[in-house]
Amino acid sequence: MSDIRAAGGRQPTRSKQHRRIGVLLGAGIALAPILCVWFLLRAGYSTRVRVAGFCWTLLTLLAILAIYRTTVEADEIATPLRTEAEHQIVPLEENAIKVTALELANAFSGDEAAAKRRFDFGELEITGTVEDISLDSFGNPSLQFQGPDEFHQPQASFSGDYRGKIETKAKGDIVTIRCSTVISTAGVPRLSGCRL
Repeated sequence: MSDIRAAGGRQPTRSKQHRRIGVLLGAGIALAPILCVWFLLRAGYSTRVRVAGFCWTLLTLLAILAIYRTTVEADEIATPLRTEAEHQIVPLEENAIKVTALELANAFSGDEAAAKRRFDFGELEITGTVEDISLDSFGNPSLQFQGPDEFHQPQASFSGDYRGKIETKAKGDIVTIRCSTVISTAGVPRLSGCRL
């Protein structure tokens, strides 16, 4: 109480000291602001420091977005969409290995190593009965053939350019396709680089 009277009836003012940004936090905010700026919300940092940190984060996000957008636009210009006519003039290999979807499924479910040696080179021409047609997460069509059982059904992936042609097919249709690659996952043949 005597201290208050000595100061003329006023309480002494303390200079408000703010927490300083350490070297690691400063480097983190500069290099990875999205992850590190949140540490500025801890007690002790001034409003000015917090605003500056979040403004830096916003500028970084805008720069990343601008770079991403420029890259996507450049890719779209550099990679023009192909038409169905361009797909039709792709030369087919005359010496493609001809096999039915059922034979392919049986080969991979029986002796996978022997099936890989037999079908791992050249182009495959597969004929089979359609079991299912679907789209992958990128909108590319996928065709599933009937196999010896529900667990060993060959699956063929097509580029998005074939979506219209694949959608005209239905369960039970017999189709012949050509594929450039076959791999096996748990004894199930998965074909890629396919075309009708």
